[in-house]
Amino acid sequence: MGQGVPPQDILLEEAATNLMENFLLSDALLLPLGVQRTLVVTKPQTQRRAKLTALQVGKLAGYSFAAPLRSFTTALDMFGPERVVNEMVGDVDRMLQYPARGFMRAEPLPQAVLEAFESLRRAGFEQNCLAKP
Repeated sequence: MGQGVPPQDILLEEAATNLMENFLLSDALLLPLGVQRTLVVTKPQTQRRAKLTALQVGKLAGYSFAAPLRSFTTALDMFGPERVVNEMVGDVDRMLQYPARGFMRAEPLPQAVLEAFESLRRAGFEQNCLAKP
């Protein structure tokens, strides 16, 4: 609204508790209006997971993805290293576990990412993981 968008042109989906529900409930709001394409704005570290979720459960014809343009250092300064790293580890954890649950499309992760994920979990960064080892 601060950029001039009239309040009546803003749709809010306020019931979702996870990314899959964000897609399902938002699509349910948009499809009856004839919307076929949308821009999904998320955290930089969540873009890949959002894309895989849209591929699995999304109903619109197309999605584009964006995130705030900020450096990793800036994110660490803004939110603190513990929060950022825990969120990143949690995103990788979901990319490993959610495909089997039907929540998102499976995609192989690079070996370096898997090794970093395991190393960070062993170091205690598992606050945002689904299940603790």
